[in-house]
Amino acid sequence: MPNKDKAMTYTPGRKTSVLARIILEKEFKRVLDVGCSKGYLGEETRAQNPGIEFAGIDVSKEALAEAKKSGYVQTIQKDLNEVPLAFPELKGPSFDCMVFADVLEHTLQPSEVLGALLPFLEKDGRVFVALPNVAFLPLRVKLLLGKWDYKKSGIMDESHARFYNLKSARALLEENGLHTVRMESFPKRIPSWIWPSLLAITFLFECERK
Repeated sequence: MPNKDKAMTYTPGRKTSVLARIILEKEFKRVLDVGCSKGYLGEETRAQNPGIEFAGIDVSKEALAEAKKSGYVQTIQKDLNEVPLAFPELKGPSFDCMVFADVLEHTLQPSEVLGALLPFLEKDGRVFVALPNVAFLPLRVKLLLGKWDYKKSGIMDESHARFYNLKSARALLEENGLHTVRMESFPKRIPSWIWPSLLAITFLFECERK
């Protein structure tokens, strides 16, 4: 997990645009963006509908300052590896949408993070979780050749504390009371939907509470 003075490696991209589109289509009113970085998701979404409220959680004070400038109504600086993990700043259930985009893999105890935040989700709210796929074909080949090299970003980001394939990602969600309604795989430029466990770099799950 990055220290409190450093934002997680995250830049706007295809997933951000897909999430913004879904939030707009489903007409969510209040979104909790966990690991929000500089507020890219809220900025893109609110550019089309400024009436949607965003709250954000991130480890970086500097990133949160930028998120606030982009329109986040509430920002919370929090190291998600704190024990015990609590959010006294939140009153709930008050969110109809929660987004965990490229964040849970950075945490030591992802179930603790979900357990601490899901009580603030409204009864019929939706949860979106994006996780990188460590079983991506090129990584399987590299492992076969004895290579396990960390990088500054991507699936082998050096700040990743957890690694997931499709099966273990689904298990994480199920174990925390989340039922997958829909799953998308990225990138879209390759036919990852044909064999997502092998060809996807990232999985994006849309979930509801059981």
